[in-house]
Amino acid sequence: MPLLKASPPEDDASLATKGVWYATEAFGKAAKLVRGAPPVEPYEVGPPPASTAEAIARLVVDYEGTEEDPRPYFLTGKMDVALYDVDCEFADPFVSFRGRQRFKENLENLAGGLVTD
Repeated sequence: MPLLKASPPEDDASLATKGVWYATEAFGKAAKLVRGAPPVEPYEVGPPPASTAEAIARLVVDYEGTEEDPRPYFLTGKMDVALYDVDCEFADPFVSFRGRQRFKENLENLAGGLVTD
């Protein structure tokens, strides 16, 4: 089964919007350094989903969290990385970027202080 890959956005964001997004990403990295947060640790990648049903079930866990921490992945920085190809593209109306590692780092920066609830 192929891993999840996002499609690029249909409407291009303005240069100013993209600038704000990249500035926010840079701010998250700087804030992490100031807080003294540890660098993004290497992560283990388990097997990719074997079926569409399994992929959906694993995505639900990412969005709903676990019993120990019922927050979604974008508030914890913890995600099922095996759902994403190493060279996947993440895109929304504001910006797009490539790479599972960059997505993981952005999530950890976001969850590490920019977004708490």
